[in-house]
Amino acid sequence: MAGIKTISYGENAHALRFAEASGFDDVVISNLAGLVSESAVSNIVWESSGKFYTPPLSTGCLPGVTRSLLLQYFGVIERDTTPSQLQESEAIYLVSSTREIQQVNRYNATEYSLSSSGVELIGKFAEWVRGNLEP
Repeated sequence: MAGIKTISYGENAHALRFAEASGFDDVVISNLAGLVSESAVSNIVWESSGKFYTPPLSTGCLPGVTRSLLLQYFGVIERDTTPSQLQESEAIYLVSSTREIQQVNRYNATEYSLSSSGVELIGKFAEWVRGNLEP
């Protein structure tokens, strides 16, 4: 049932409650094939070798507005990844219409810093939103 917002919302809400009860702010959700799909409330973008990636819709993630804009205008690339590969990335971001682009500080035991490429992407996206979207 992945990709159907009303059903995956309930599953994601349950996963988020579990994560919060365990002391985390959010949770990375993987599909049955073991590929990262999304977080409980956002799409995921990660940085590796100066490029930005997001899971393809085939993983079961929802086609979020911010995700779509990043793919269309900012050179983000769709790519499969596993949770262990995600943890090895240089930076991880949660993206949504309400968060825009928010850096993940820690995933499992790995801590992340905001890279200069990440600062640039966040700034360019915020500028694009201000110039192209009506309030």
